[in-house]
Amino acid sequence: MQVSFVMNYLLFIIGINSQTLKKLDPKTGSILISEPFMLDPNFKRTVILLCDHQDDGSFGLILNRPMTNTLNEIIPDLGEAPFPLYYGGPVATDTLHYIHTGEVELEEIMPIKTGLVYGGDFEIVKELLVQKRLKQESIRFFIGYTGWSGGQLKEEISENSWIVGETDPDKVFSSNENTMWTKSLESLGGSYGLMAKFPENPNLN
Repeated sequence: MQVSFVMNYLLFIIGINSQTLKKLDPKTGSILISEPFMLDPNFKRTVILLCDHQDDGSFGLILNRPMTNTLNEIIPDLGEAPFPLYYGGPVATDTLHYIHTGEVELEEIMPIKTGLVYGGDFEIVKELLVQKRLKQESIRFFIGYTGWSGGQLKEEISENSWIVGETDPDKVFSSNENTMWTKSLESLGGSYGLMAKFPENPNLN
């Protein structure tokens, strides 16, 4: 990922000391909000759910990058299951990932936080989809994922490339993708609300 130093400069210009901003430590279930001037097009103004965060590495899924395809377009035997697909990240873009509320019991799930789990037996998921027993507000599907090696995410956060926040299942499944980045920053309060209003192009004012 490319690291932008523009934000630190702009914070200095408008009198915000980046060292005094309230900063949370990342953990499984946190969200990562990209800094306003992230250069990497894969992560520009994205909100990422950290599905797993460990000392030896982390992985997450971008929540606010809907794709044009639907699930039944890439898996035809699902019948009428036009669930939206999201771009989870640039790693392994030939793989399918999903998070859900855990209301339906599945084997091989990975808990993220209360009311939010990752994965599970896809054969059962397919059966539930065909039977129309899964609702769009309880499951979300992604192509690809985002990953960091051990220590990489910590370094990027220290460089202010990512802002750590909290979320809950309701927001994960019901938030408007077009406003998720802005609202996620505003929810942190204080100077973050001002940062949410930064233009995408720092030359604009």
